[in-house]
Amino acid sequence: MQVVASTGSTNADLAVAAREGAAPGSVKVAFHQSAGRGRFTRRWEAPPGSSLAMSVLVRPVLPVTSWGWLSLLTGLAVADGIQAATGPVPELKWPE
Repeated sequence: MQVVASTGSTNADLAVAAREGAAPGSVKVAFHQSAGRGRFTRRWEAPPGSSLAMSVLVRPVLPVTSWGWLSLLTGLAVADGIQAATGPVPELKWPE
């Protein structure tokens, strides 16, 4: 896992790492990202220090048509894990 204070985009960083042969399960975490993108290349932004951006490299064996669900299910799983460990319910920001 690589944790940084700020990056352009955790997804873009992991895409580069994937092309360079990074292993499945590689993780990039940033306390701020300045060039994040949501669905349909919409800008994904939050004030510095207000959120945690995280990307995980997966190499799914599922059909491409099922890939869209992976990030949504992962978000729910992470939120459930945080709640189980700490008590408070995290707020998820879903892409628009």
